[in-house]
Amino acid sequence: MSAVYRAHDPNLRRAVAVKLIHSHLSNDQEFVRRFESEAAAVAQLRHPNIVQVYDFDHDADVYYMVMEFVPGQTLQERLKELNGEGQRLPLAEAAGLMALVAEAVSYAHARGMIHRDLKPANVMLMAQDQPVLTDFGVAKILGSQQHTATGAVIGTPMYMSPEQVQGLPQDARTDIYSMGIMMYEMATGRPPYEGDSAITIMLKHVNEPLPDMRQRAGDVPQALKEVVDRALSKLPEGRFQTAAELAAALRLIAQRPNLPQHQPTVPIGPVDNPPTQMPADKTSLMSDAMIEQTSPRPAAPPPAPRPARPPEPRPAHRPAHRPDLQQGTIIVNPPPRPAPEPLAPIPAARRSPPWAILLGVSAVLVLCLVVGTALALFGPRLMAAFGGTATAAATEAQATATTELVRETPAPATDDVPPTKAPTDAPTLEPTLEPTLVPTDIPVPEGMVLVPGGAFAMGAGAGDSAPIHPVTLDPYYLDILEVTNQRYQACVGTGACSAPLGSSSFTRSGYFTNPAFANYPVVNVNWNQANAFCAAQGMRLPTEAEWEFAAGSGRSLPYPWGETFDAARLPVAQGDTVAGGSFPNGANEFGNFDLAGNVLEWVADFYSSTFYAESPEANPTGPGSGNEHVLRGGSFGNPDATAYLSTRRFRRTPGASDVDIGFRCAQTAP
Repeated sequence: MSAVYRAHDPNLRRAVAVKLIHSHLSNDQEFVRRFESEAAAVAQLRHPNIVQVYDFDHDADVYYMVMEFVPGQTLQERLKELNGEGQRLPLAEAAGLMALVAEAVSYAHARGMIHRDLKPANVMLMAQDQPVLTDFGVAKILGSQQHTATGAVIGTPMYMSPEQVQGLPQDARTDIYSMGIMMYEMATGRPPYEGDSAITIMLKHVNEPLPDMRQRAGDVPQALKEVVDRALSKLPEGRFQTAAELAAALRLIAQRPNLPQHQPTVPIGPVDNPPTQMPADKTSLMSDAMIEQTSPRPAAPPPAPRPARPPEPRPAHRPAHRPDLQQGTIIVNPPPRPAPEPLAPIPAARRSPPWAILLGVSAVLVLCLVVGTALALFGPRLMAAFGGTATAAATEAQATATTELVRETPAPATDDVPPTKAPTDAPTLEPTLEPTLVPTDIPVPEGMVLVPGGAFAMGAGAGDSAPIHPVTLDPYYLDILEVTNQRYQACVGTGACSAPLGSSSFTRSGYFTNPAFANYPVVNVNWNQANAFCAAQGMRLPTEAEWEFAAGSGRSLPYPWGETFDAARLPVAQGDTVAGGSFPNGANEFGNFDLAGNVLEWVADFYSSTFYAESPEANPTGPGSGNEHVLRGGSFGNPDATAYLSTRRFRRTPGASDVDIGFRCAQTAP
């Protein structure tokens, strides 16, 4: 369809990728429409794991698209290199990578797009193995005119869903199948279905049972096998129903402490399991006659279209089969297991004597008595030091949150499901690090709050937020709200700041200068501009540690408001920014608003995927240099709960700007 060139943008002084449609296709209006459809669709997407489209147009009969240049190699190239060395990606890395891809796909699905050609060749890996999804050239815009004839097959055979092979109606679940194939290949070193021709592979997708992953790679945990098996159900109804569900399940897999972290050797030769008998009505979904026809045979009437799903990370109802955390195991359609053999009796020498149990219970009671006495003596003094903000309601909320953290058995399923508890990025530290807030009595600058210093557990158990590590911070001030258009305009008026790189927001023309949006967060500012603004005010950008401490309310909470994700506290449904502080229930316990949602926020630190393993314990300020800076907080453009986690890290080059990027300032307390 096209060729892609690396080019240089002289105005913005950056490398870009330019996709040119082949000249022999420029007179084919069908190809031209598909090309323009791809550009218009992808240009609306703003996600750190999806390639960004800057512009598209044509010069006479030369059609082109200008896109973000993504340095690095494709996932396909990485897998090929490892295969040549007899290795695979570490399972934790593979699951974490696919979770990011699934979140990007979920974001696109929420905007009415399905990719239909997900494969390793369309995933770029940047320098720190951050995946970026590319090539929406065969994307299907839900609800729009189809640009392919009925029954036409589009996609790559090795990664196609059964419904794609048969030319049946497709929805977002076809992408879930393709991601399942990718995860299978990363975990075992080979895709599940291979053959000498495209038709052979396509028939296997439809007719053959899935080869057992654990017979190809014995170190694959049962939990990962169950997740992949479900994603690769022949029927869409048997798969995860949203990409967000798949992402959540993969994140839980990635943070399992017992996953192999090395790159194991790929087994030599085929070790597929014997085919299992499929249900009688599903043994042959594709007949030999279909191969001889240019179009597939008439299929059964397609199911009724599924109603549009609101932009939430999980469906409002409880799925029939949902990934759940139960004693550290992912439960996804668990197969029937034989009754376990009775355990051998414990030798007498290993049994705990009754007096040891009594001593343990006694020690716990004494500890509770000491803690209770300390709270009774010093509790009022600590409350006064914090300005009397610890109310009975806050105490009750904290007690509730503590109960949530120690609960081992999930509550019974009910029809009325509370807001979904999003997967945290990390397991609990052993032993748990109790945050220690340092009370201070310092006057607070206007428009800021004092965030008391203290110790907390920073980071998560997987990806570039690992490992969890203890950090202690001195007290600091932090803006209550993100910097607004009005505040930034005042700085531009003094000459200390340069105007944003764009004057419009995602849906509003003249957003920066329109008085109606004066109290909305400024956007389209890069890191250099954000840093200059804060410096002009005698302030600075917050560090990653300061931002995360505030976002977790000083207690390492997943969200500023607590343990559970609640989309009602966020502007996702608005489709653009909202005035600062529009969601009062979205504040943290210190009084900072919009730390989750509205816009992504620049922080001071350079990005490094390994910094958390090297971080100093006291007041870390990030690496001394780098090519990218960190952003935090999620934005109005992120429908997934994981985008708003207090531990979630995003990154962009310091010259990057966008309609969902803003910032807030911090100041060191005396």
